[in-house]
Amino acid sequence: MNIQAYSQGKKPNRNEDSWKNNRNTIVVADGATDKSGKLYGGKTGGEIISKLLVDKCIENDLTGIDLVESLTQTVAELYKKTNPTALIDPHYLFSSTLVYVRVTGSKLLITQIGDTSFRINGKKAFHNSTLLDKLTSNARVDYIKSTNDVDGGRDFIMPILKEQTKYQNNPDHILGYGCIDGTEVPSKFIKQFEFSTGEVETLEIFTDGYYAVPDGTDIADWEEIYKTIETIDPQKYLKYPSTKPSDDRTIVVAEF
Repeated sequence: MNIQAYSQGKKPNRNEDSWKNNRNTIVVADGATDKSGKLYGGKTGGEIISKLLVDKCIENDLTGIDLVESLTQTVAELYKKTNPTALIDPHYLFSSTLVYVRVTGSKLLITQIGDTSFRINGKKAFHNSTLLDKLTSNARVDYIKSTNDVDGGRDFIMPILKEQTKYQNNPDHILGYGCIDGTEVPSKFIKQFEFSTGEVETLEIFTDGYYAVPDGTDIADWEEIYKTIETIDPQKYLKYPSTKPSDDRTIVVAEF
């Protein structure tokens, strides 16, 4: 594999995306902090969990459900050391989405949790967006368009964001979605894919800080479309509705 990558936080010196690779593994994680905003050793919960997950993925050779169960246990152990409140109050859970890629012989095995996405050969993109995210984004857009209060859009949906833990890893609710947060991830939220290495020329893994995919597969192509979107919809409530105007962004491109 020939790897190119670019990762940039939405705030200077703060990036809750993490990525790593070795000779047969690539992993990208997009962390999220509990809404308390508390720092742990100067780091947000999102920073801590995303880095922890990519490190653990690189260390083992598990995939699919076995991988997710191992990572879940790792996060639960983390809480005991740094964030014990999360063990009794779900509002303090860290969480992360993930795409994990492992080359095993002639197979390319991919595990996807949440809305970190990937694309094969610059054509077929595998998104995993949630209904909850779509509804919340639309609520922000409707508020902004009806009030012209762009800055207040995030505050308007904050009560929804603070309560979204009730849908996290909840397989029985229509708004349920999967993430790695130290609690059990139901199998319905663990997406597994298998490709022949002979059919894959390029693999792109990207987080939701990129609001659209480019025609090309180079890092420059991804940054160009990012800049274009920032020009035409910088607050993300017109053509590219979102729950916030910007996010950390990471793109990893593997050429086989």
